[in-house]
Amino acid sequence: MNPYVIPLVPDGKIPQASVYTAKPQTEWAVDTNRWGVACGPNSDVFVVDFDTYKGFPTDHDLAQLLANSTTRKVQTPNGGTHLYFRWVDGISNAGGEPGRVDIRGIGGYVATGDGYTVLNDVEPEEAPAWLVERLRAATTTIRESEPPAQFTAELGELVAALPVEMRGLYTEEGVQGSRSDRVWRLIKDLCELGWDIEDSFLIVRNSQDVLAKGWEDASVWSQVQKAYAECKPRKDLWNSRPILAAIREEARLSKVAPKAMLGALLTSAAHMIPWNVGLRTYREKPMSLNLGIVLYGRSGSGKDAAASEARTLFPVGVPVPRESVRSGEAIPDAFGSLNESAGAFEWHQPGHNMHFEFAEVTSLEKLMDRQGATLGIMLTLMLSADRIGGKKAGNKGASVPADAYRATFSVNAQPGQSGVLVSKESVNSGLTGRLLWVPAEVQETLSFEEFMALHGKPRRRFKVPEVDWSGVESIKALEAINRAFYTDDSEAIDGQGIRLRSVVACCLMVLDGRTALNEEDWELSGQVMGWSRETRTAAIDAQSNVAFETKVSTLAMDKRVEKEVNDGPARVANKIERKVAERGKVTSVSALKKLNYINQADKSFRDAALEILAARGVEVFES
Repeated sequence: MNPYVIPLVPDGKIPQASVYTAKPQTEWAVDTNRWGVACGPNSDVFVVDFDTYKGFPTDHDLAQLLANSTTRKVQTPNGGTHLYFRWVDGISNAGGEPGRVDIRGIGGYVATGDGYTVLNDVEPEEAPAWLVERLRAATTTIRESEPPAQFTAELGELVAALPVEMRGLYTEEGVQGSRSDRVWRLIKDLCELGWDIEDSFLIVRNSQDVLAKGWEDASVWSQVQKAYAECKPRKDLWNSRPILAAIREEARLSKVAPKAMLGALLTSAAHMIPWNVGLRTYREKPMSLNLGIVLYGRSGSGKDAAASEARTLFPVGVPVPRESVRSGEAIPDAFGSLNESAGAFEWHQPGHNMHFEFAEVTSLEKLMDRQGATLGIMLTLMLSADRIGGKKAGNKGASVPADAYRATFSVNAQPGQSGVLVSKESVNSGLTGRLLWVPAEVQETLSFEEFMALHGKPRRRFKVPEVDWSGVESIKALEAINRAFYTDDSEAIDGQGIRLRSVVACCLMVLDGRTALNEEDWELSGQVMGWSRETRTAAIDAQSNVAFETKVSTLAMDKRVEKEVNDGPARVANKIERKVAERGKVTSVSALKKLNYINQADKSFRDAALEILAARGVEVFES
């Protein structure tokens, strides 16, 4: 092979030039250990990219292709597989082919170099006819073009129009991940929001991450084109339905987070679905629609206010009894008790339903400390509508029957105080992944003038549509839900993600007054799950920082730690100096960790190390 290539960043997959500038490797005067093979007629190749590290392909034909093909085969550093085939017209990039497979054609590239192992060192063969036909039907062409030179919009206007939750991706403030990850998320989010491709390019090329890296316009434009070819615009959740628009408006008037108000309302919506109605997937047993949420935000962020306003302004029309949990035994007792003479469980509520509240995660933690893992297990079982409870001292108490109740619960949590919800035990038991994590921080509010103009006017109560469940035995799952369940290969922490998203979709369905799911319910639930994953990640990061600081404090008197404390600043200073020499200066103190100049363990020595470097005359930051 003598393909056309582009240089990639050392040890990475981010391009240093546009794929449309690819040329033979000998013509590049670039020092790197990674190259991108530009797919297309110049290289006379296209590539089928199997994510085999996630599991074997689920599609039979693709699985047979992977197992039996004799063409050029390369193993990726993470265990994936690239099959190289002779170029044919009509093949371009496609992501998400059934069975964990991506296609790289016109406008695409695959990495090669250090870490990539050639398993079958032969010239690419012709692809089977069935594969070519299938790929031509599935792929979307990315047209080659030069980056736009003139724009109809002003940069300032576009920045002002960015949604609040996306501004961190533009400014590089308060958002985790590498520069390339943040840039890709920014492009995808703009595309999914329906932004014009040239407006998106103008925003992205002026983002802090791109400016800091000095990427060429051609490279940025290539990435924008690639994203726009693969993604589809998503609906604006808040403007997609009248009730969601009302939630956002009322939240702004109340100075609480719309997402927190929606999260609280979803727990009420779950009670609108009768206890004996579940989600019918391809599995024999209908799935429980019980729901637990975490309202996550700093003290005073309005977690309780958001929940209270949701109940007051959006009544659901069905009784939702509420119980503040003071002990694990109180949970089954809240549902009912055993009638010993009749030998049957008697329900306290005709709807077999209950909402449980934990005012703060610390109260839940104290209960779990007192009762060991019992309470955590009970909450996990409750979300699946399994049997909970049992005999207590004095032969009292009873078990709440399985699949016979509707239960929801909410926990208020603060950064750095969510350990019990993100502990190894909670992750392994499935509790962490079964929870919907809802951000309670207010990101947008009315101006003072807007607020005063509306102040004093009567607040409206939005009438949530009533739902007639006559003759409905279960909710039929969409094909997309069944497919998601069938192909799910998530890690432990996300093992319940499809189940949770399905519950959210059903709750959005009933808030819209229906007993049957539609595609929009599933699409909107995906956005809610996106918030949840980001919020959960933030909680885990905050807890990790607390755990690390606690560990350092606890071990401070240990001689080995004492030596590290003494030697640490010089060690970290040497490390930073070496990185600056290899990779260049950084833009800010926070960038040291984001760009892996230092790691979490080095962070406590950062300031002392910078003082040492200043004394040496080493410049770390760009002027």
